[in-house]
Amino acid sequence: MVKEFDIVSGKKVELDKLKSKDFIPDNIFQEIHKNLVVFTSDVLVYYKNGFLLMKRTKKPLMGEYFFCGGRVQKGVPLKEFLRKKIKEECGLSVGSMVFLFASREFYEEDPFEHGKGTDTCGFKYLAIGKGEINLDKNHGSYIIIKPEEYPSMRSSLVPLVREAIDIAIKYLEKAKEENISFEECIKKYAEKD
Repeated sequence: MVKEFDIVSGKKVELDKLKSKDFIPDNIFQEIHKNLVVFTSDVLVYYKNGFLLMKRTKKPLMGEYFFCGGRVQKGVPLKEFLRKKIKEECGLSVGSMVFLFASREFYEEDPFEHGKGTDTCGFKYLAIGKGEINLDKNHGSYIIIKPEEYPSMRSSLVPLVREAIDIAIKYLEKAKEENISFEECIKKYAEKD
């Protein structure tokens, strides 16, 4: 579970003062990327009875199917950031989110070719997507993996994606055991916003 605290010493923090208006210019972010761990968060979206994965067009993981998400914007509550990111990347809206796991990810490749790879730390969530898919320029195509198709595709996916889908399937099984819809199950086990 992820808890956010916006009260320090009894005083509410004004998040608008912390928010960055724009992303850091590429030349500055390149130095940050080269020398620090980048904080990210991603969502495995369940859509039309399957798991939505989008093919990345940038390093790291260029050409691989992955989740919606990315580096977290300063001063923006996590769920707010994730909802905005999902809308931008694939055009879908999501409601409740279930925390799946925290991860530390190491990649030899990096988007800037600085030669120091990519090192991220982040949170992974599960949510149900609604609307029509409209991919952004960072994703070339998408697939929707139905739970019954997943075993035959599992080995072709990166380990992080496999881990998320493995856990998500347990929530599908929970919904079936409890005789409730998957959406009700997600709401039941979701962190409160």
